[in-house]
Amino acid sequence: ADAALDFTIASRQLDQIQWMADAIDLFLGTAGAEIRISSGNTTKASLSGDEIPRSDKATTEGCAQIQPVTINRRILFVDRSRKKIFTFVYDFNIDGYDSLEITATSEHIAGEQFSTLGEQVNIALGPVGVTRRPDPRCYFVRSDGQLICLTYFQSEKVIGFTRFVTDGKFVAVTAIPQTGGLPDQVWAIVERFSATKRFVEVFDSEANEFLNERSWLSLQTDCAKVYDVNGTSTTVFAGLSHLEGRQVRCVGDGADLGLKTVAGGQITLADPVSRSMEIGLDYVSTLEPMRPAIV
Repeated sequence: ADAALDFTIASRQLDQIQWMADAIDLFLGTAGAEIRISSGNTTKASLSGDEIPRSDKATTEGCAQIQPVTINRRILFVDRSRKKIFTFVYDFNIDGYDSLEITATSEHIAGEQFSTLGEQVNIALGPVGVTRRPDPRCYFVRSDGQLICLTYFQSEKVIGFTRFVTDGKFVAVTAIPQTGGLPDQVWAIVERFSATKRFVEVFDSEANEFLNERSWLSLQTDCAKVYDVNGTSTTVFAGLSHLEGRQVRCVGDGADLGLKTVAGGQITLADPVSRSMEIGLDYVSTLEPMRPAIV
């Protein structure tokens, strides 16, 4: 590479470098440790090619080959087992960095799982995508095809996990920022219905088709298609060949119209819809609240 810096890090063991990240200083994640790289010159903050940098072993968790996430001044990374998520925390008691496991109270997120037959299933975290607006969220693809969302709002002490389970398997995820004050978009590649089909889908939270039509704009079904009926009463909705033979949830004019089965690329409703329509795969949401505090 042009104008590259080439240094050898003194260490008792030879670990492959898995990633590099910056949070004021430069951090290296290796298979056996996390290393902080800073200027060897105390009067010079930045690295240059005419001096030997200082390398300090910050923690010894070991990292997976998954690019970490930097949220403000915190680096979030997946350990080499791909089952735990850690962050760097500066500890004044030791005058240095220490690791804090975010998944310590959520071992079910990527720990050992069991199938309906009681067989042990090995689960691991994979590709990651990050949204910054409206709140910091990290999306991890799990090896069993589920999508894990980590809401990480450290300043408000809001840290929690959510699982996305769909009719298929999530393969990849990324986030794309939007302008004009709109929230970041989450895009995913999902394997549905067969091992040879891949769907590129977006988590649409600002569907313009529902402006002035219903009190929420986000889609509430998976792999959905939306229709702007525009005042014309309609009972037949076509263009659903991608959901052929599947049972779909129908949300028309802001009301739940029940389940229908797609046949011939279309569905037929019992009652007409005149404003807007959303048709997609149904899913069930489960909320597990914390135990109430007793005062």
